[in-house]
Amino acid sequence: MKKRIAILFALFFLCYHATNAQSAYGQLKQMGGNVSVPKASNPACAYCGAKGGAPHKSACPYAPKAGSSSAGGTSAGAKTSNPSVSANSYMISTATSLLGNVLSSALSYNSHRQITAQPSTKPGNGDNGFYVMKGSDGYISIWDDNSQRWVIDPQSSTFPDIIIYDSRAACLLRWAGKKWGIMDLERNGSWLKKFVQFFTYDDVICIAKDAPIGVGLKKKKQMIWGLFTKNKTLGTWSLTQTPQYTSISMLYADNRYFALCGKDGLYTLIDLYGKVIIPLLYKNISPAYVSEGILYFTIEGKDGWGLVNEFGDTILPCIYQSIFLGENGIEVIEKQQQ
Repeated sequence: MKKRIAILFALFFLCYHATNAQSAYGQLKQMGGNVSVPKASNPACAYCGAKGGAPHKSACPYAPKAGSSSAGGTSAGAKTSNPSVSANSYMISTATSLLGNVLSSALSYNSHRQITAQPSTKPGNGDNGFYVMKGSDGYISIWDDNSQRWVIDPQSSTFPDIIIYDSRAACLLRWAGKKWGIMDLERNGSWLKKFVQFFTYDDVICIAKDAPIGVGLKKKKQMIWGLFTKNKTLGTWSLTQTPQYTSISMLYADNRYFALCGKDGLYTLIDLYGKVIIPLLYKNISPAYVSEGILYFTIEGKDGWGLVNEFGDTILPCIYQSIFLGENGIEVIEKQQQ
């Protein structure tokens, strides 16, 4: 009995590690969802291939020897075979066959995935040499033209969508569960080490170079939004704004992107790195003009329009009918007295 257990354990160990040898493909498929491996065929003799109770070939060590009956009994005067030895032999041949079938199924599945890929038409493609590629099977991969290597290989990709973010990161959609994750393209090592956020979010807004990454979670059939950004000094990624806003859009001004986030009819303005520039206090926020490299925004409060700069400093209080840039600079129209 102990020999049987030891043999089964050894075979299980071999199967486990042989299956795990398909590391790159297996890991990617695990990220995308489990692969359906075809069931193994009926057990066959490991030596001669006899199946379904068919007699073993004459050269097979399990073939009946001279003097034995065709029914598998023993001849007169012959020693009776040890049943435990026969059982062990059967388990070895069965397990060997199963192992061969599992490995051949996995290898044949891989060998048939001869995928070709072409550059995608997504915005930002080619930033710093990173290209989103669409495979002939419909899945998306990433090519690094600088190092002449695949970041995500089309042969093993299971991602139906990938969005490059400023060549520093990519948002990847997992086909199983339709969740989004974020990968840092500047990190070294394997693709697994590049992930800074595994598949968590129900939606992302990642529209162009230097735009903040909006990340969404569905709560009670409504999407709430936050920001996932990279610290420009430390080089680390973090959730700089937890999902809390019911709307999000990207505001472009002075060759920069900002996140305009809304909640309960009010808006806040957040920069590329997750810093709140204008708090959640105003009914409208709009870029007004740039002066000496400083960007100014008009804001609408409960008592009228005002003006703030990109550092959040109040230039004009929210008491005016309108504020606009005229021929002589900034101009205001005061409210008429009631």
